[in-house]
Amino acid sequence: MQKSEIIRLLGERACTVHFVGVAGCGMSGIARLLLARGHRVSGSDTGGTAELETLRGRGAAVFAEHAAENIGKPDLVVYSNAIAKDNPEIRAAEAAGIPIVRRARMLAAVMQTPFLTGKPAPASVCVAGIHGKTTTSAMVAHVLKAGGRDPSFCIGGYVGSLGGNAGEGAGGFFVAESDESDGTLVEYAPTHGVVMNIEEEHLDYYRDLQAILDTFAQFVENTRDRVFFCADDANAGRLCAGHPRAVSFGFAADATYRATNVRQEASGTRFVVKRAGHALGEISLAVPGRHNVSNATAAVAVGMTLGLTFEQAAAALATFRSADRRLEVKFEDKDYLVVDDYAHHPTELRATLEALRSLGRRRVIVAFQPHRYTRTKFLSAQFGKAFEGADKLVLTDVYAASEPVIEGISGQTVFEAVKASGHRDVEFEPELARVADRLLAAAQPGDIIAIFGAGDIYKVAEEVARRVRAGQVGARANTVMKSEDDIYTELRSLLGLETVLLRNELMAKKTTFQVGGNAQFWCEPASEGDLGKVLGYCAAHRLPFFLIGRGSNLLVRDNGIKGVVIRLSHGAMIRVEVRGERIVAGAGAKVRDVVMAAKRADLAGLEFLEGIPGSVGGALRMNAGAMGQWTFEMVESVRFMDYAGNIYEKPAGEIHYEYRGCPLFRDHIALAAVFKGTPAAHEVIENRLKSFQQKRWSTQPRESSAGCVFKNPRGIPAGKLIEELGLKGKTMGKARVSEVHGNFIVNDGGATAADVLQLIEFIKKRAKEERGIELETEVMILGE
Repeated sequence: MQKSEIIRLLGERACTVHFVGVAGCGMSGIARLLLARGHRVSGSDTGGTAELETLRGRGAAVFAEHAAENIGKPDLVVYSNAIAKDNPEIRAAEAAGIPIVRRARMLAAVMQTPFLTGKPAPASVCVAGIHGKTTTSAMVAHVLKAGGRDPSFCIGGYVGSLGGNAGEGAGGFFVAESDESDGTLVEYAPTHGVVMNIEEEHLDYYRDLQAILDTFAQFVENTRDRVFFCADDANAGRLCAGHPRAVSFGFAADATYRATNVRQEASGTRFVVKRAGHALGEISLAVPGRHNVSNATAAVAVGMTLGLTFEQAAAALATFRSADRRLEVKFEDKDYLVVDDYAHHPTELRATLEALRSLGRRRVIVAFQPHRYTRTKFLSAQFGKAFEGADKLVLTDVYAASEPVIEGISGQTVFEAVKASGHRDVEFEPELARVADRLLAAAQPGDIIAIFGAGDIYKVAEEVARRVRAGQVGARANTVMKSEDDIYTELRSLLGLETVLLRNELMAKKTTFQVGGNAQFWCEPASEGDLGKVLGYCAAHRLPFFLIGRGSNLLVRDNGIKGVVIRLSHGAMIRVEVRGERIVAGAGAKVRDVVMAAKRADLAGLEFLEGIPGSVGGALRMNAGAMGQWTFEMVESVRFMDYAGNIYEKPAGEIHYEYRGCPLFRDHIALAAVFKGTPAAHEVIENRLKSFQQKRWSTQPRESSAGCVFKNPRGIPAGKLIEELGLKGKTMGKARVSEVHGNFIVNDGGATAADVLQLIEFIKKRAKEERGIELETEVMILGE
């Protein structure tokens, strides 16, 4: 279906649109916009479950698996690049003669479609370029929103200041990030276009740089009014400078909007913007780096061209915070700064390292995970020179992103290139799980620890931040300075008599897996005050601490856990109270107790939680789910504590959650939650509970386990993948892959953590070798 036909269809009547891969950032954004405009949306995805639930809450019919019957009878089907051509929903749409549309064409059409109410299509601003698209489009949308223009937007990342990745505004502008990776940039015909930069990238799709330039040239030709371009980029200048309505930005002396007098201060970056040689005023940014100065100057140029004053743009940029994984600070104190960033191209890596060095810390030590075998192959020489700004570099293996392995290409390829360039301190660690150890052992006070990559290396950033916060860094990375006797005596004297404090407590007794060594210290605080004291003591003495719930999604290694293991199991922390249609539950309460309290009060909606064996706090931290529903669907508000002992309360709508996780609880502790039920007949609730129980016991093993071991990869549920690999019944020692459900590993009696971990690694290796799929563990693994 051509774009003009889609525009006509969406503008004439309320349509039904089905999205294959709907939870992806770019796809979910379009789905949200269509729902806001009165269209019907359905979709499927095997990942991004939190996004599925968000869409379901907005009225979409979404599914957690791909199946032909999911599509129904839509007016058209939209798919993303991640979807294979043999996907059952694509095949079903082809067989039924339903139009099938690529994501970029759909977004381009949505931007140009008049509203069903008769309101004309908004003026569009498309941001394109090899680097900086997400941040710049977020800045433009933020500037317009803060300036009272209330734009619609669709951006390839979660932006806190905008409330997400997409939104339907009441104003006359639409801001979009436009992807060039697969040639679909030519689909866009925006009112205004922004070209950030052009260089070699995506050489798995493009023949060479000229092919990339040709695609951008078509985008510029399609743009109907202003073309904004970075005057510092030779390729962008070559394409755009001759455009009759070109507006340039950047550091170049001839830029229309020029950034000058750049200085990095403790509070951020400050610079002066000049237009046609005349100073407009000063900008203050909280995000560092010259590349962000250039991005912000683009936002000023666009904002002022669209009618804002410089003062409005400057005020807005002063409050801008970057999108997720764009120089995202995971931890900061006077000794250490831990940063996570999506950078995965040599140019991005150099720019991000330059930004970090401008902060004036002692050293920058870096971990990098190459992304895609094709990129690693074609750009290996450039990667070799990209890390000159890193004092120490730890490289790990390639994140495939569903690409097949290329013989002779791996993380070792980048390692050899970096060594050949003369870098004096570079290591190669093929096991991602060991990268944090290498970083922490090398770190010294004053360092920045930076984690880069577009794959799953974000897990390393989370682990490093957690361990730095707990004092497991540098010389203390694996040691506790005080004696065990001293720690026990001092802690015991701080805490009330009702608080439980034990030494060398066997963790096998505390987990549903029934494996694991001893916790050095085991603590059950009797009050929130005592919990705060434990956290304060751990921080003061750099003593690691770990909070666990009922141990239902946890694997403890055989050598146990050094530090303090905390469980909330006293008083108000386990209390469950019904207050009208709401249930207030302490974080230590069993999830099942909440379900039963709702049942007794004839409140429906929580029945799906009946089979989750953990605590309320654990369910919040993991956003636990069952039967296609998730904890945060039913949560109204959460009370929590930071690691300094401060207590907060937030509505659930202000808390960002995701598939199998809630980032807030990476560095906060849940204390209580308010659940919202719906009045219903007692028999209805009873029948739903019985139905869920029967389904659970028919699809899940009864032996000791930690629940699902792996997160579902895109395209196939983990359990189905493991079954197709023929691994049901596979054993290592006394650990076995369940014959009932392939994503469960069970303890046949006497299993060790080593047995389980060996089986996990065996499954991951087979999945990667035979299917090219990188399985990611869902179960939390702790200990030594």
